[in-house]
This record gives sequence, structure tokens and C-alpha cells, in this order.
Amino acid sequence: MHGTRVVDRAILRRRMRWASDPLLCSSIGQTLPDRQAELLLNWGLRQMARSVRQSVPLDDVQARAAIRSDLNLVRKIMRRLQQVLERRTSLDESLLVAHLAVVAALARQLPAAEGGTSRTRGTVRPDSLARVAQQAKSLDSQRCLLRLIRFAESSRRTQMN
Repeated sequence: MHGTRVVDRAILRRRMRWASDPLLCSSIGQTLPDRQAELLLNWGLRQMARSVRQSVPLDDVQARAAIRSDLNLVRKIMRRLQQVLERRTSLDESLLVAHLAVVAALARQLPAAEGGTSRTRGTVRPDSLARVAQQAKSLDSQRCLLRLIRFAESSRRTQMN
């Protein structure tokens, strides 16, 4: 049993490198102040850690494909969050809402948290999108990014209890 744990940890470390290296080498966040870039990168790395944990029962070929798919989603979300953050003051509210709707749609495709049976939330309500768009315009950059990350998290698949 001890040998299995060591192999599992080695497999998880290797898979986490597959998942994290592209984010660490990415240009996403480079135009943001350091603290905001760090927040965005850490969010992406947490998503990929979840993907890696869910890849445990898969063989390496299947795991690499699943991780690559999740990585593509995470990068798209990160880019969109960065765009919203950088353009929030110049975009009108309807365009911000459209960007947020894309974030929500992408986030719903991310793996759900471990355990239990997952369900996908329905479309985010227009009033919720409008509220987040208004907040994005009024918050300072740091708080805005934190709010956008919370929005992405709240849009993802959730667990049935």
C-alpha cells in the first residue's frame, strides 16, 4: 500500500506539471500589476489542481487529454477575466455583461468539486450579470479581480448535497 501512495504522488506530481507549466509560462496576467497577476495565476492553478485530482482513475493518455481540455478552458477564462478587468471602465455595461456571460458559460464546463454527483447550474440570471458588471465598474482593480474570480467560481458546476 505504501508503494501505491508513492506511485500515486509521483503520478500526481507529473500530471500537475502538465497542468501548471503552460500557465506558469503563459503571458496571461503579464500586463497586470504583480498582486493581480498572482491572484489570477493562483486561481488558474487551483482549477488545474482540481483537474489533476480528478484524473487519478485515468491512465496517462486519458489524463493528459482531460487535463489539456480543462487547461484550455481555464486559460480562456483567465484571458476573459483579464480583459474584463482591463477594459471595465471603457466598455459599456452591455458589453461587460456579454463578457461575463462568456465567463459563466466557460466556468460551467470546468470540473465540479470532488465527491458527490455534479449538476450544472442553469444560465446565470441577467440581473446577476448586470450587478457584477456594475460592481466591476465601481471597484478598484484588486477588488474587481477578486469579485470576478468569485463570479467565475459561482458560475461553475456545483455539487448536489
